[in-house]
Amino acid sequence: MLRRILLILAMLLIVGLVFLLGTTQGLKSALIFADRLSGNQASISAERVEGRLLGHFILHQAKLETPTLSVELNHTELAWNPGKLLQGEISINTLNLAGGKVSLGTSESDDKPTEKDNRWLPNVTLEALKISSVVVETDSNTYPIDSITGQAGLHAGILTLSNAQFKMPDLTASVAGAVNLMQTSVEELNLQWDWQPAAMLLPVQGS
Repeated sequence: MLRRILLILAMLLIVGLVFLLGTTQGLKSALIFADRLSGNQASISAERVEGRLLGHFILHQAKLETPTLSVELNHTELAWNPGKLLQGEISINTLNLAGGKVSLGTSESDDKPTEKDNRWLPNVTLEALKISSVVVETDSNTYPIDSITGQAGLHAGILTLSNAQFKMPDLTASVAGAVNLMQTSVEELNLQWDWQPAAMLLPVQGS
């Protein structure tokens, strides 16, 4: 009798996992669960979703709110390889963020020195990043971003960038290199930029 009950519970658990990870409705439920789990620390929502959590999904009109950060994106698309989790790596094929606004605030603890613990940074591979038509706002400035493209990786606490291209109304830049997040130091950096404000006839270039 006990064995039969355990078998039924195991089957229900498998069905629940398949529903949560493999269906669009499961993706909606995961967002609701994440929002409730975050409590008063964050608010997560999306007006419409497509796809499934396990593999590829699209969020329309997604919002993330925290005490110091506000993100509103018209289109969020993520395709990743869940099989790589068995190798201890988060492998993202494509991340596409289009249209929206990112507002950065400050908190009372921002001016206080804090000890960073990066021992548990995951290994992440991002094969293709594309950000387009996003405005970044701070307390005193606004930065319109036309596009950001490139590849990135995080392994053993070292963040690497390759073929990263930044385009703003007056500025274009390309960046490649590595930053050690464990020690907050630059391992290698190659930066080239081209700045031409509207009032200038010739651009200012540097590297």
